[in-house]
Amino acid sequence: MPLTDRDRKLLWGRSAGCCAMCKSPLTWDETDVDPAAVLGVEAHIVSGRPGGPRFRPLASAEVDRYDNLLLLCPNDHTRVDRQLTHFSEERLREIKAEHEKWAKERQQQSPRLRLRDAKPGVPTKVVPIATAADLLRIVDDIHTLNYSKPDDLADNELELIGSFLQEMTDWMDVLGMGSEPRARFDAERDLRRGLEEVQSGGFVLFGGTRQQILEGGIGPPESWRTGVLVVERARDASLDE
Repeated sequence: MPLTDRDRKLLWGRSAGCCAMCKSPLTWDETDVDPAAVLGVEAHIVSGRPGGPRFRPLASAEVDRYDNLLLLCPNDHTRVDRQLTHFSEERLREIKAEHEKWAKERQQQSPRLRLRDAKPGVPTKVVPIATAADLLRIVDDIHTLNYSKPDDLADNELELIGSFLQEMTDWMDVLGMGSEPRARFDAERDLRRGLEEVQSGGFVLFGGTRQQILEGGIGPPESWRTGVLVVERARDASLDE
């Protein structure tokens, strides 16, 4: 059974993205000519393959679960699978527990993260959203989405706007990972449908982006691009004009 997204997030999050043995970071930043690289190995404590390292019969659903996985660098992965007497199942579970305790304490000691505007005091410019292409320009390569909506939405309106915002957020995650052209076409199609439904429901959209700085934590400050979306009733927007 394949590793689920939930278990993968637990494994990487609780390990702080570091090898459980040598504590080295398991990602490399991109360079001017190469993309970022992932070095981590999601190693099995108990192999699901007869004859594999530390094999014992397990239900197929248990082999690729978080409880049976350890995050390692390639060198330590090779080591634990070759020195089986020293790295028994019990020892690896101890290593995992000790590492996750270390990672949790490290994260608690790290400075708190915060966002600040790259240009404080400069308001975010928002413009009318008329097409799916307008939405794509906002969603493409942003880190987070801020939105505002009317406070008096009925239940059916909340469902309409909530579903649309969720779809925008889902495509934001996909398009931010070096997406292929096909993904962009699919995003434009879905966003066009969602935009038409919102407009038919009596709403208009305004949007833009805001450049911010993410600072704190372990690494240096990072550029952070935030999407801004304003949902208004069409009648109220007309009055504003």
